[in-house]
Amino acid sequence: MPEITPPKASGSPSSARPWARGSNVSLRTIAKEADVEVATASRHFPDRDGLYRAVIEHTADKMRDVVDRHLPRFPNAPEETWRSVIGEMVSLSFPAVAQLQAIYEPLLAQTKQHELCPPDLGYLSFHFAIVALSRPLPEPAEEVYVGRRAWLVDVFIDGLRTQGAD
Repeated sequence: MPEITPPKASGSPSSARPWARGSNVSLRTIAKEADVEVATASRHFPDRDGLYRAVIEHTADKMRDVVDRHLPRFPNAPEETWRSVIGEMVSLSFPAVAQLQAIYEPLLAQTKQHELCPPDLGYLSFHFAIVALSRPLPEPAEEVYVGRRAWLVDVFIDGLRTQGAD
């Protein structure tokens, strides 16, 4: 099955925007960006889920390429390489990242307005904190921790509030 990918999206976040809208983007928009007919896109991807998976796989492949290109540079220039690899990964406009921003920005705007978090708290930092707080632990630790998750969430919220007041 031929891969349908947006040829212009490889280096330009603005041309990747339709792909970054996630599963709500129309097939017509995706086909236009990929420079194929809608019928061609429909033939290769009869349902939205298949098309969306192909886009995710394409983006994951691009991320893998970025990492693979940068790993050999770490020994000689670790900090510069680290900054470069992250910058390139962010510029890929991975669909989930755009969705997270749309979800979290209104919430964070309110919390910042009410000084419940630091004014510079970004949506990705917030998301990764939520991921860390909600991630299951290995079985023995989870049994001990299960009753303390609410406490840890309170500590997180109180810590954000303290940083917001500074």
